[in-house]
Amino acid sequence: MPDSQHAGKSVLLIEQGFLKSRAGKPIHGVELFRLFLIRQMIQLGVNVTVLCEQSWKPILEERLEGALPEIITTPSLRGVVATGIPAALFVKKPKPRYDAVMFGDPGRGLLPAMRIAKWRRLARRFFVMSHRQPKDEVCRAMDQMNLDVLAVSEFVASRYRRNNYSRNLDIYYGIANAPDFYPPTTPRPFDGLCHFVMVARLPNISKRLDWALEAFQSLPDDVRRRSRLHLASFIEPTDLGIEGVVCHPWLPADRIPELLRQMDVMLAISRRETFSQAIVQGMLTALPIISGDHPVYVEKMDVGGAGGGIVCSDATAVRDAMITLASDPTLRARMGAIGRETALARYAWDTDRFLTQYLFRGV
Repeated sequence: MPDSQHAGKSVLLIEQGFLKSRAGKPIHGVELFRLFLIRQMIQLGVNVTVLCEQSWKPILEERLEGALPEIITTPSLRGVVATGIPAALFVKKPKPRYDAVMFGDPGRGLLPAMRIAKWRRLARRFFVMSHRQPKDEVCRAMDQMNLDVLAVSEFVASRYRRNNYSRNLDIYYGIANAPDFYPPTTPRPFDGLCHFVMVARLPNISKRLDWALEAFQSLPDDVRRRSRLHLASFIEPTDLGIEGVVCHPWLPADRIPELLRQMDVMLAISRRETFSQAIVQGMLTALPIISGDHPVYVEKMDVGGAGGGIVCSDATAVRDAMITLASDPTLRARMGAIGRETALARYAWDTDRFLTQYLFRGV
């Protein structure tokens, strides 16, 4: 058994994402983090049980080979409410109880399962990891259930504060595979171009691809000729037919670090975010960031990270930032170094810390 203070402890995961069908859909973002966390906990000797809709079972078996949790499946019953209630009712209560039940991304649909799990006293501790802002009524219901919450960003936490949340509310999150993201170890062959990259699941209107294209196409001719805009990546083969715009086919997560090391500047301009792993991946790779003005981005760019990039409120500002950075490699290097330092200090995930300070607190 691993030499860990948490070896032998147990946790039951009741995550909203695991109670929805995933058949035929790509795994990305929060789903990848969930899989990483399960693997890490098992490697630290934690006994992990996952409640999931049946389509998740082969995914877990494939992705977690060698570090497989106990999997309890439930049929897909058209929604989290219908799927979650029988799962919470009929999961076997171990003796002794689980050390913790972790609820993930609670919404109205998960509330009945959460109440049942508490009513059945399935664990010594009940805990919530919140990747997104819940509805106000969900915040109030969770407060009544006396649930400690870990939010992934100040933006997410602000919804709980707005509802005067009375239980422990902490903020902690980071890139699971932070060591994979680092600057090039040798200089990239000089091609006379400035390579901009947007990392997102495309097409998706919330990612503001229209801003990126408008900004790129409105660059002065001399700047546009020596620039490339990489869009990584599209779930279906795509060619926008725009000179200088490179549309990457869908890239698995393990290919993103090397792609970023071939880039010069990252665009992170989505209008909907709760944490944004992409911007942190860029910061860790020492890329200067052209970001939108969403609070999640501002939190990373301005709170402890001032100087790591340029915050923009519209496509025109994005264009101006592209002009500035395309023409100044020294500025790019300085901003990138600041961003990497900030990301290493604040956004590199530590599973042992998570278990000690949050999940198993007081257990």
